Amino acid sequence: MMTTRKLLLLFIPVAVLLMVALLWQDPDVDSVAGVEPLRPIADSARDVTLPALPDVTAGRNPDAIEPLPAHDGHVPGADLGTDASAAARSLGHLTGRLVDSAGKPVPGEPVLIMLERDPWTPRPGRPGDNERPRQLLASTQSDAEGGFALAARAGVRLTLLAGGARWARSSLSPVHAGEDLTVELSEGLQLEGTVLDEAYGAPVAGAWVLTLVTEDALMARTDETGHFTLGPLPDVNVLLGAWAPGFEVKLQSDVTPTMGPITLELAAGREVKGRVVDRSTQQPVTTGGTLTMTVDVMARLAGSELVATQPAVVQTLTATLDELGSFAFPPGPSMGFDIRTQAEGYVPDAWDRAETRPLGQGDDVTIALWPLGTVAGRVLRDGSPAEGAVVSAVGTSGPFFETTTGLDGRFSIPLDGWDGDRFVTLQASDATGTLAARVRVGGIDEELVLELVPAITLPVQVVRSGVPVVGAEVAALSKRSESTLARSGAEGLVTLVHMLAGPDVETMRLQARYGDRESLPLELDLTAPLAQPPYVLDLDGGAFIEGVVSDAYGTPIASAGLSFRPAAEDDAQQGRGPGGNRDDSNRDRNNRGPRGPGAGGEDDDGGPSARWSTAHSDASGHFRIGPLAANATGSLVVRARDFHDHTESDVAAGSMGLKLFLDRIVRLEGRVVDVSTGLPQQEWYALLQREELNDGKAVFRNTRESVERKPGVPGEFSVALPEAGRYQLRISSANSIPATSLPVDFNGTDAPPFVVVALSPAAVLELTLLDARGRPVGGFGVAAVVWDKASEAATPGGVLKGAKQERTDSAGHARFMLGEGGSYRLAGGPGQWLSGKRVDVRPGPAEQLTLTLPPTGDLEVTVTDEAGRPLAGVRVDLRSSKSEKVHSVSRQTSARTPDGKVLIEVIPPGDYDVTCRRRGYETLKQSVLIKGNVLERMAISLKPKQP
Repeated sequence: MMTTRKLLLLFIPVAVLLMVALLWQDPDVDSVAGVEPLRPIADSARDVTLPALPDVTAGRNPDAIEPLPAHDGHVPGADLGTDASAAARSLGHLTGRLVDSAGKPVPGEPVLIMLERDPWTPRPGRPGDNERPRQLLASTQSDAEGGFALAARAGVRLTLLAGGARWARSSLSPVHAGEDLTVELSEGLQLEGTVLDEAYGAPVAGAWVLTLVTEDALMARTDETGHFTLGPLPDVNVLLGAWAPGFEVKLQSDVTPTMGPITLELAAGREVKGRVVDRSTQQPVTTGGTLTMTVDVMARLAGSELVATQPAVVQTLTATLDELGSFAFPPGPSMGFDIRTQAEGYVPDAWDRAETRPLGQGDDVTIALWPLGTVAGRVLRDGSPAEGAVVSAVGTSGPFFETTTGLDGRFSIPLDGWDGDRFVTLQASDATGTLAARVRVGGIDEELVLELVPAITLPVQVVRSGVPVVGAEVAALSKRSESTLARSGAEGLVTLVHMLAGPDVETMRLQARYGDRESLPLELDLTAPLAQPPYVLDLDGGAFIEGVVSDAYGTPIASAGLSFRPAAEDDAQQGRGPGGNRDDSNRDRNNRGPRGPGAGGEDDDGGPSARWSTAHSDASGHFRIGPLAANATGSLVVRARDFHDHTESDVAAGSMGLKLFLDRIVRLEGRVVDVSTGLPQQEWYALLQREELNDGKAVFRNTRESVERKPGVPGEFSVALPEAGRYQLRISSANSIPATSLPVDFNGTDAPPFVVVALSPAAVLELTLLDARGRPVGGFGVAAVVWDKASEAATPGGVLKGAKQERTDSAGHARFMLGEGGSYRLAGGPGQWLSGKRVDVRPGPAEQLTLTLPPTGDLEVTVTDEAGRPLAGVRVDLRSSKSEKVHSVSRQTSARTPDGKVLIEVIPPGDYDVTCRRRGYETLKQSVLIKGNVLERMAISLKPKQP
């Protein structure tokens, strides 16, 4: 089964935002007429019945700390060789209280904790891969006083979700076992609207409408009239997307529940088509095959009593390859899907580029498949061939082939059974099971060597302040090896037999957890003689940092997030978040190069001990971070809602009684209006600027604070003021002259007066450039030159330097923002005036102007390799050459068809440079002269890069 994917349905004005939403199929919701019900992908979340959780130290006897009472329900997690009830005994607990903005308790709301990742459990993907959906660990409802208690596992990253039934959902992440949290909920509002067919205005029944607010993803489906209700939602701007089978995705930002019913119009879907090629030869795959397009989402269904979440498929389409290796799907969305390809003689592949980025108009999909082959290698024991060793190949879905080595220790594994997902790992063991090896496959042509090494027997005792602990979870972890998990028995003793991946594994670590505690990892150096066992893991070992977080007046701050980073990790942790995971939110996870058996990087053995330690303060502001190494020193970062971040430097492990004070955020509020009518402006962009001295002169520089629009109040905004000083707001709008507010003096304590910024309409010139046959001319550099004596010159020449310059788009359009306006002459480059006519542009409605160029030419480029075979996937850049003194033109396209041909049309006559680029080949540049009303043809042959 392929990895679950996310539907990209939401965006912000300047960038597409990945929709991370969770969907649960409500069995009580009837399917809309003519629409297939949602189909769950997997049962990855179950509620856990929570028993009374006594203090593990209560009634301590001198012999041992006994296991906690068992849970009645199943607890997801690692298999420790016991039944589900025994697995629950070592769990801790997480408590807290739900309140409203006034601090009053909120009863009867759902509370869930989601398992982000257990470092003891290997992930199916590569390190840093965040595709695996979070797993529901436990759920409950707040009681009459807003209180809740949930089972939790120590040593793992958890996300707490609260609300979602009548109140808007809120979240805290990461949270940990043993914490006591205060979660503030916002009043839940309902967003209503209708989804219509853009072409006919008819309602679209069964459309999916999704929104994303903080950590919560909410989804609704339209009824027979196209109507939907989505909630509960907070009174904030949300991102909204809609889609239905056969239609394109509709995206809309800055939607608030208080704005009233909204209408979303869906355009007709587009045909997704393309070709499948052999990755080695780049030739079409003509052996036939099947492609499956899957649209799946993760969201919770609005109105359902089920508040847990689960991925679900919302549509599946199929296509077949023709004799030219081409395929086409029925009309559908241009984004939010992946394509699974299976072809005879090739490894299956999952193409997911369109999950995160929409296909461009006219874009074709090219899918490259690895030919089926074999993975070969040898198994050695003490440097000699290991006869009779069992070698198994394991993919992300589990083992798919097993074989036995011969006299020479060699093996060969065909990849026919591999599902093509992510990576392949080989595991080898001898007949007795006491020797083992493990390696990640790096490539099909690579010969692998697995050297069997003896397992390490590790007697361990788990204690808490010297008292043995029965039922503690214990793990042995090492690089590339499978985790070894067990549970302590009588006297806290347990013996682990850990299989290493090979002789190059130099270190391993032991760790234990029980209740709300985890031990410090015990690092073992395998290159030196091991210490005399048993290895003692103390749940009360290590150092802690404790203190209180409060505001400037000494009032405790509940649920403040604290992160401690040891100073020695500063360099290694650059670019990492509070949980020690690198922030990949702005990286394209599809840009991962060739998808071979080894794609995905090294196995994750649970991560190094070098990571941020995090915690939250309780209702009294108290916090406790640890366990930490006794000699650790570093910085402590504190964050809390409505307060400025605070960093405490040079904090040492073992510090007790710390008092941390946070400054409350003071916000500047105001409104943006139209200067002529005084009415609020709807579309604008704002920057907060702070006065600074530059060579003794006062200047305003941009700050990093975000100016936020107030939901439900058109034109109004607020922005946090970082510190005392003088500030101003710089407001810009697409059709207005940028404006600056009067300076505001902030003393660091008192909120400044309400500000009003008035925008005046700008002068706008919209130019359309066509050729003599009425075709739009794209990529053409144009300039608006102020009309004066200089503009009367024979050619534009040097006057372009101070002119407003733009470049036409594919439709031949260019838009000039000309401030207060004036009189202009239009130039098409350093040696060409587009018109001798004076153009007067005044503030107000845009001035429309269409100009026609002399006849243009076309260019056909054929790209081949050295053997004369057509090359697809080549990027072709066309630019005016440096010798061209008349105009400036730049165009870019790609060779997408099997014949390797590219047609570039509507090119103004002149000298051009044509540059061809393709991965694995040398870049080549050639010159060409384009003439009017002539189709020029040129052939380019690319050479492979030398290794």
